[in-house]
Amino acid sequence: MRQVWVLSEDARVQSRLSAGFLESRFQVKYRVQVARTLADVPDAHLADPGVSFFLDAFSPSNPGFDGLKKLRARGFRGPAFLLGEPAPEDAADPFLKDALTGFLPPIDRSDVFLAAGLVHAFHHFDGEIDLKWFLHPGGKAALESIATIKDFNQLVLKLMNFVSRFGVNIQKLKRALVALSSSHVKNTPKGPTVIKPFKICYGIDSGKLILGVSLDSGEVKGDKFLEDFGVTLSQVKGQAKASASPRSDILNVAKITSNLVFLGGCARAKASSTEFFLLSTISFLKGATSQVEPYFFAYVNAQASEEMLADSVKLEVVPSPVAAPVAAQKKDLFEPSVTGDRPADTQLSSGETPLSAYTEGSSAPSRESLSNPAMGMEADPDLVKKLETLQNDLDQHKRLSEALAADVKRLMKERREPLTSADLKESLVEVNARLKHLQEHNKKLTEMKSQKESQIELLTAQIERLKMNAA
Repeated sequence: MRQVWVLSEDARVQSRLSAGFLESRFQVKYRVQVARTLADVPDAHLADPGVSFFLDAFSPSNPGFDGLKKLRARGFRGPAFLLGEPAPEDAADPFLKDALTGFLPPIDRSDVFLAAGLVHAFHHFDGEIDLKWFLHPGGKAALESIATIKDFNQLVLKLMNFVSRFGVNIQKLKRALVALSSSHVKNTPKGPTVIKPFKICYGIDSGKLILGVSLDSGEVKGDKFLEDFGVTLSQVKGQAKASASPRSDILNVAKITSNLVFLGGCARAKASSTEFFLLSTISFLKGATSQVEPYFFAYVNAQASEEMLADSVKLEVVPSPVAAPVAAQKKDLFEPSVTGDRPADTQLSSGETPLSAYTEGSSAPSRESLSNPAMGMEADPDLVKKLETLQNDLDQHKRLSEALAADVKRLMKERREPLTSADLKESLVEVNARLKHLQEHNKKLTEMKSQKESQIELLTAQIERLKMNAA
């Protein structure tokens, strides 16, 4: 059983935080206890790095970072999180000098599931990431490997198409993904290129989208990354110092989302891991949780530690299930995009058109096909040009009509009543409204198609008469 202590004078903290440490989430038992002062914590727990601490920044007896300094002075080496929102520049030194693991919003606004996930990751991360650790029960997560810029762009579009209905700032999402992945992409004369394959993990629950990108093991060297992390905090809300040059990726992510988690290390004894991740979250404005944008930072360097009961008796703990390989986790978590799903601010790639997914060419008749080789003459140029334009319009309407029909068929097949989430029920209403709009648009296109066909028949007859007169 893992011990979790909270230094606070607010008795409500225990029940609030305990909700995040449900045994069903981790297959590990956690016991949350509250102490007014460090004197109320057994010495055996202070000596065990397998214990975790949350420090109430508003505690009268241990305000701000005072509790952290006292905790480290007592010899505690485990993870310690501050429940408060200090200025990031004030938190830089505690990360570097007092081994602060992270700071989160006050308990009344904290995402307790994310907080519990950070504690669990410190004791169990071994290179395999499971974003469900940080999600509300029922949340979904997936992991994909990115080998090319095309893979990256497709993932970005898929995420944007899905989360736009929840009130997510699409521009922030795009900027966050680009910033998180910037160390893996370099500009070449042929355009952006992925240096070597990397992983992107993403998860969603009722209140947030969480994003994670793997780091190259060569990028994380000793305490240098921690130093960059601290420098980043000191510059999140200010100008960069000439003497300090933090990694551009972590600084950009921090400025875009106001939250960042480094996840690395290895919790297995006598083992090591070369997998490191940067995580960040974006809130849903329509989510069930607080509408205040989350503001938190954490440096979770997992370490091997022992388990402890309240009476110091060891208990065998069921190990957390190892995350499945990338191929097994790659699921179609989000709905495929439909015509009209592309957000208005989405940029089309070079050479891409709204119809590029459905066709690669046009069947408009050429000028030569309208000529009369036998007579050695051509049809009237104005009529030919008009006929070509109408034929192109007709082909385009046909392609749109086919695409819309396919979308209507798929939406009808996927239509179902959500059982639990209010957001899913709201999305059903949006799908039904889009379905109705597509059906009406398809009807209009069918009518236009008939009109264009009639015009083409009329022009074709006029051309034939001209040919006969010319003969």
